[in-house]
Amino acid sequence: MKINTRATGLAAVVVACAFGATTASSLAASQASRPEYVEPRVYSAAEAIRDVAEAPSSGLPGQFAFILKGGGRDGDRVFLNSESDYREAGTLTVALDEVAVDALTAQLEGPPERRLIGRTIVVNGVARRTRINLLANGRPTGEYYFQTHIDVGQADHIHVVPGQALPITVTRPRTSP
Repeated sequence: MKINTRATGLAAVVVACAFGATTASSLAASQASRPEYVEPRVYSAAEAIRDVAEAPSSGLPGQFAFILKGGGRDGDRVFLNSESDYREAGTLTVALDEVAVDALTAQLEGPPERRLIGRTIVVNGVARRTRINLLANGRPTGEYYFQTHIDVGQADHIHVVPGQALPITVTRPRTSP
């Protein structure tokens, strides 16, 4: 009977070790395939424009905070701008699609491009360089310029900071690659 107990105990140890090895290797494999977590970063409009200009193809994911100084509408889309003149090179533009516009209009009890002027907003998304073609009589002229846009399709990607709007300053030193 002692032999069976030892055999059973040994078998249990072998099974436990095999299970542990399988679990450890599965865990290592699943962690290797997962992307590394990166803490979201908050960018000012100036930082976002600078960083996007340096890496235009990939875009810049993060959170973007600025005081809304201008806005406008083009059909069903609404544009919220960090500067009053959207053509200015230092303008960060949030481009809202129709779904986000409808939700924000209901939430704010009025058009976002008017209700948010002078307020500090924080936007979650990806900032990218967007080519803007110049038109004459509704036709492209062949001339263009670039703007920095964050496309937003959901109202919950925009957060209005309560209280008085405060200037957003860049406090992080620029890092070199």
